Amino acid sequence: MSAAGKWRRKKSRRPSGFSLDRPGLGLRRSYSRSVAGVGVVQVGVCALLFVALPWERWLLIMIPSWLWFAVAARWTRGQLALVRPSERGRLYDRFLAANTMTLARLLAAPLLGLAVVFRGGTAFGQWTVFLLFIVCAATDMLDGWLARSRNQLSIFGRTYDHVTDIIFGTLVSMALWWSGLLPSWFFVLCMVRFLLPVFGGGWLYFQHVAWRIESSVMGKVTVSSLALLALLYLLPDCLADNSVMPDVIEGLLNFSAFLVGINLVYLIRRGVSILLNADT
Repeated sequence: MSAAGKWRRKKSRRPSGFSLDRPGLGLRRSYSRSVAGVGVVQVGVCALLFVALPWERWLLIMIPSWLWFAVAARWTRGQLALVRPSERGRLYDRFLAANTMTLARLLAAPLLGLAVVFRGGTAFGQWTVFLLFIVCAATDMLDGWLARSRNQLSIFGRTYDHVTDIIFGTLVSMALWWSGLLPSWFFVLCMVRFLLPVFGGGWLYFQHVAWRIESSVMGKVTVSSLALLALLYLLPDCLADNSVMPDVIEGLLNFSAFLVGINLVYLIRRGVSILLNADT
């Protein structure tokens, strides 16, 4: 057999349409099942909010939330090539459980933010939003732990965990400030913290400077303190009606502001370091 014939024979053994960068049918189907599962859960939450809120407020929550759901699900479907352990690693054959948690938090962020704004004064509405926030915050801790414990770390999870934290934190901060719960000075500080990586990273991108999203202990501690602060603000009236709670919130607010300030210094120093290394 000629060399050309051997080459054609070897080539024919490769599955049709094979590519390291092209998600297979199993991964696409697994992603679709994850989106469908998140959608079913969101429908259940919407049903609870329908019972808890007037229908006018309910519509103001539903329309933007489901539009975001459709757009974000379509966008992340195009990012399935990131469901791999490293840049040179082979694609996973399914959408991982940790990635599903991250995706659920991303798709539900506007729903929670609008629910905070329109939750009203009824006990049922307050408890619904309070428990929804707990579930969303829990997924932020569980997705990373699940990926590490099962040795299923992926570029998708690492990237979209940070993206989701920014979107989730921005929307919740805006909702708390709009509701009159979060002080304006702290709201501005949070916006600088969440939006600085967005605009700074975008500027680096257009300057053709290579950079990578990386987690840090300080970032995790800061986000955790902000989540705990939001949880205290969202306490139902029956739990928050005591003389100690205002002092607890004030102390945590000042501590969170201190952490956000340190985190901003870290982000600025890291941005300067990236620029200096790019110049050299």
